[in-house]
Amino acid sequence: MALPRVTGFNLCYLMSSQDVIALLGRIPLLHASNPPVQLIAYSDRLVYRTIGTDQPMNQVFGRCQFNQAAGTAQITIYQQHLNGNFDKFTMEHTILHEVGHSVFALVSTEGQRVEWLDVHQASGSRPMASGQNPVELFASSYAGFVLNPDFLHWALPEVYEYMEARVFPPT
Repeated sequence: MALPRVTGFNLCYLMSSQDVIALLGRIPLLHASNPPVQLIAYSDRLVYRTIGTDQPMNQVFGRCQFNQAAGTAQITIYQQHLNGNFDKFTMEHTILHEVGHSVFALVSTEGQRVEWLDVHQASGSRPMASGQNPVELFASSYAGFVLNPDFLHWALPEVYEYMEARVFPPT
């Protein structure tokens, strides 16, 4: 297993390609390897979308595109906040959030995904989890477990326990 190709971060003032590779070193190799993740690319484009016709435009920070048949993913990280209100922690969170999407879709077993739906439902009344769909909460929790596990444990203990036992089990 090899790490994915990392490109375009020479256009990013927050992280280099080497920084991204070092970040990937903090997660299990199975999660960051090629496959499932073939490419992590930085784009200096600003991307916006609406979720519904009556909703405001929201900035898109990253995107994970899947090829389910091949069991692979390609991640694109977009330029963040044209006004400069962005930091390295948020960039790292965005990268890991998108890796979390690929882990949920391509690495997790069907049983783990079903278990996750139960965890999501149990945590749904907590402010951090309310309103998030299960896949988005998984991706955010994946990033949170790597970057700030103590906060995740405090805010969503059942989510932390699932991540610790099922996604990041001790080796």
